[in-house]
Amino acid sequence: MILRQLNSIPKTQVSHNPNISRQQILAMGEINNLCNFSQAIFPPGEIANGHRHDDMNEVFLITQGHGEIQINNDTIALSTGSCICVQAGEYHELRNTGSEDLHVTYFAILS
Repeated sequence: MILRQLNSIPKTQVSHNPNISRQQILAMGEINNLCNFSQAIFPPGEIANGHRHDDMNEVFLITQGHGEIQINNDTIALSTGSCICVQAGEYHELRNTGSEDLHVTYFAILS
């Protein structure tokens, strides 16, 4: 069993943009095939710059706010309650297009 309390996990920066804070709830190696399980907060206008992962799938759940994600050549609007999976090898970029913080809970698993 692993138990974590979000309010006791320190905030760090995401590697794609130092203005986006993240709390890593579970790290690679804590559960088989899990790369990470985290929560990120994007201030208005902030972007997790485009990238791809060849070895993992990522699932993003929008828990607060509005934004959009570009996956390859498609741009998809996201709002509270949206959940989207980015498969290994897909180029993706996540943006806060709203006027309030965008809260994203996400995890990645090895493909």
